[in-house]
Amino acid sequence: MQADLLVHLDRGVVLFNDRRFFEAHEVWEEAWRRTDGDEARFLQGLIQVAAALVKWQRGQSRGMTDLFAKGCEKLTPFRPVHHGLDVAALLDAVAAWRAASAGEPPALRRPEP
Repeated sequence: MQADLLVHLDRGVVLFNDRRFFEAHEVWEEAWRRTDGDEARFLQGLIQVAAALVKWQRGQSRGMTDLFAKGCEKLTPFRPVHHGLDVAALLDAVAAWRAASAGEPPALRRPEP
């Protein structure tokens, strides 16, 4: 499952960074259904952050704040890096973006070497 998880994770990251949040959510959800434990929690956190951004894109503020909070809470234990993703930077970017309520939405990055 590990290789399959990483394929889905990477595919979702590309979609997320292309601002295709709904599609990223769907790819990660497919992997989440076949995962359990910490990996399921990690994926669920990403799914919830992506779902919050889908609501933002659709102008549906209702539920967006709760999804961000739930997703960030699930991702926090995976700081600073998990599966090569800079989780700390994502969480910081989400917090800054939400505080500013403007600008480009957060992206998922690999940590700098």
